[in-house]
Amino acid sequence: MAAPPDAAVESLLLRRQAELSAARAELDGLVSVYRDTRRRRGVGEIIEIITDLGALQDRVKQVLRNAQREYLSFAKPPFALSAETDDSVAELTHDPTLRSRTIYDEETIGRPGIVEVLRRFREPGEEYRIHANLPIKLTIIDRETAFLPLGPDGSEPRLAAVVVHRSGLLDALLALFERYWAISTPMHIGSHEEPGDRDTPQHLDRDILTLLLAGLTDVGIARQLELSVRTVQRRVHAMMAVAGVRTRLQLGWHAARQQWV
Repeated sequence: MAAPPDAAVESLLLRRQAELSAARAELDGLVSVYRDTRRRRGVGEIIEIITDLGALQDRVKQVLRNAQREYLSFAKPPFALSAETDDSVAELTHDPTLRSRTIYDEETIGRPGIVEVLRRFREPGEEYRIHANLPIKLTIIDRETAFLPLGPDGSEPRLAAVVVHRSGLLDALLALFERYWAISTPMHIGSHEEPGDRDTPQHLDRDILTLLLAGLTDVGIARQLELSVRTVQRRVHAMMAVAGVRTRLQLGWHAARQQWV
């Protein structure tokens, strides 16, 4: 005779649920042992040197998949990681539970199409800033692991990167990031503010103002926003009229004071 479906299936589900609970408990125990071991790592285990680009890409993707709280980065060319790794970064930074802060070097922002990418894919948990000349390339994940490319410009052909674990050195890298974050220019590209009044720049004007403060020329701004140079200049002059100033330097000061950017 056919058994009632609920009676037949429920026992199976309960058994599988018990197996999953046991597996979760075992995983929690392994994670606890792993973290305890990491806290007791020796001096020689604080720093790893990865000399193979493929191994570096695999390691970065592994750490990204396990990120839980925070992603910090200095984005500075040249970029050596694969498109697959870039996809992992995109997936990570689109996680609404994770805070992502990236400082872009001015040279990066000047690359064609970068502003459109930021506009299309920016998520609520992501924040961008711009600095004229970042000292290094750097990625820090969950304040526990940092990736620091070797070579003065991150392009050393033989040695790929240093991986820094929890230590005084990692604390120094975190302090370096926070210092540059404090002095970098905020970016509001892709934000979704409510429409302002007539004395507040609208979305396109804020984009222009952000790129202007980042150091881009009128030509560079026009290229990024797909506008004509004449349109950029006209809108800058309109913002100057709203602010009641005569120079772009005064416009920048007024914009900062009025929190336009």
